[in-house]
Amino acid sequence: MPFKSRERRLRFLKEWREKNKDKIIKDRKKRNATSEVKLYKYNYNRSPKMVAYRKKYNADNSERFRLARRKRRDDCYTAMGGKCVECGFNDYRALQVDHINGDGKKERHLQY
Repeated sequence: MPFKSRERRLRFLKEWREKNKDKIIKDRKKRNATSEVKLYKYNYNRSPKMVAYRKKYNADNSERFRLARRKRRDDCYTAMGGKCVECGFNDYRALQVDHINGDGKKERHLQY
């Protein structure tokens, strides 16, 4: 062991801190300045840069997304016949896809 007693070790650390105070403060400031960069190093999708990009992308493409949703809905209704099975109602604005038992989890698992 480099130090024979706890007191000697604590005295050494105290002297070292006094001697290197400027370097410690400088390193601490540097660490705090880059902490935001490190925060998003492993979670890039939550970084301010990525959030701003997605917001702009979604605003620019909102019409395209809306049309794609409408096309998927129309394709779904067309595949199911385009009318209510029970009463024959065919106005697509009021039709909706609904599952008989809950959310259709059992039926989805049976497909695979």
